[in-house]
Amino acid sequence: MLRFSFEKIFFSHFLEHKRVVCAILTLVFFFIVSLIVLNGRPVALAEPLLMADPAFTPRERPGVLFDHDGHMELADCLDCHHAFENGRNIWEYGMETQCSACHTATDRGRLGLRRAVHGQCIGCHAQQPATGRAPVMCGACHVRGGGQP
Repeated sequence: MLRFSFEKIFFSHFLEHKRVVCAILTLVFFFIVSLIVLNGRPVALAEPLLMADPAFTPRERPGVLFDHDGHMELADCLDCHHAFENGRNIWEYGMETQCSACHTATDRGRLGLRRAVHGQCIGCHAQQPATGRAPVMCGACHVRGGGQP
């Protein structure tokens, strides 16, 4: 009498292809770990971003070379990026990131572009310990003669 044995079939097949199965399991493991580690964050950028919003024309100071990677280590994306709806920040990776998309340069109020950008950066920097890593003076970020527009 023939008897069907799932274990025999599965394990004999597994032993024949154990390298392939192990490679697949390893890839799945690293994929899951990368999802946990990144926690939905975008991949880090290789070089600093030049923050020079075209809405600021004519310029009083040059744009800012922004170390996005360094800031990703210190803050969550939603600490800087925002899109408010009904009092909640609904911003997600892939949504608009240019401040002038919502804030206008001609508005001199609290939500005007200049105050919004500077309030976001300087407001956070002022809360950091005095380690010298978080500049609050204009020339520390807007470096004249640094090649930025």
